[in-house]
Amino acid sequence: FMPYFNDDWKISPKLTINLGLRYDFDTNPKDVMGNTLNIVCPPRSCAGTISTGFTYTEHVFAQNPSTHNWQPRFGFAYDPFKDHKTSIRGGFGLFSNVIQPRAWSSGFVTGPPFITILAFNTAATPVSFPNPFASASFAAPKITQGQSMDYLTKNTPYLMEWNLNLQRELMGGAILTVGYVGSRGVHLLSFKDFNPPQATVGTDGKLHFGNAAGVSNPRLNPNFGSMNLSHPSSTSRYNGLQSSLNSRLSKNIQSYLSYTWSHCTDYAYTYGGLGGNNGTSTWFNPY
Repeated sequence: FMPYFNDDWKISPKLTINLGLRYDFDTNPKDVMGNTLNIVCPPRSCAGTISTGFTYTEHVFAQNPSTHNWQPRFGFAYDPFKDHKTSIRGGFGLFSNVIQPRAWSSGFVTGPPFITILAFNTAATPVSFPNPFASASFAAPKITQGQSMDYLTKNTPYLMEWNLNLQRELMGGAILTVGYVGSRGVHLLSFKDFNPPQATVGTDGKLHFGNAAGVSNPRLNPNFGSMNLSHPSSTSRYNGLQSSLNSRLSKNIQSYLSYTWSHCTDYAYTYGGLGGNNGTSTWFNPY
């Protein structure tokens, strides 16, 4: 459900303004089969009593994170000399990224009530067929949760974009454009361990999560193993100078020259939640 409003106003012969507002709403997902079990109060994310196991939840999120997805847009075009040869243009827009099922679905198909067990048929421990698990006993591992999302997620990712450019018609009909383009991503998704080992400060002043022998420190909540959850906690920034020169050399030949000088910093990962994203985008320091 994504209604929007947009209109242009010609304020004067030299100034045109466009305004818009969009609302990106998505319902809080739920499973009609009642298989949505989650850790409702993970360590380092909850101020209440820390969960010790999985709990049935009617919805994927404790609160619908998309209810505040209002997205304003503003732009203008200005002809300062009223000769239609010089134009100053600018604009700003906010664009939400509604959290898709691919970001959270794998956490539900790999967690309770579902479980994955491997049984190897060896001479020392033979298994029977057709049901290799009939006579075997398996020790339950520590509760872990990966490839899922924090149940207490309250925000959806969004991007703010803005630009300001000057365009001028030169001799021979050539058009020169010089502009500044910027953007900032907020609440972008990234993985981090919500139940990391307790950190100690070494003699080098750095945080250590285990000893020199490779043994991990005790985790914050010993009831759990690792909990690599996706969470809207990363950002991105882009700032760029963009210029172009467009010229018609003849009736059939047109030349176009462009130059961009920019800088981009990104602390997030490609929107997903499946495959290798967990290993390639997890925070090195979850604190």
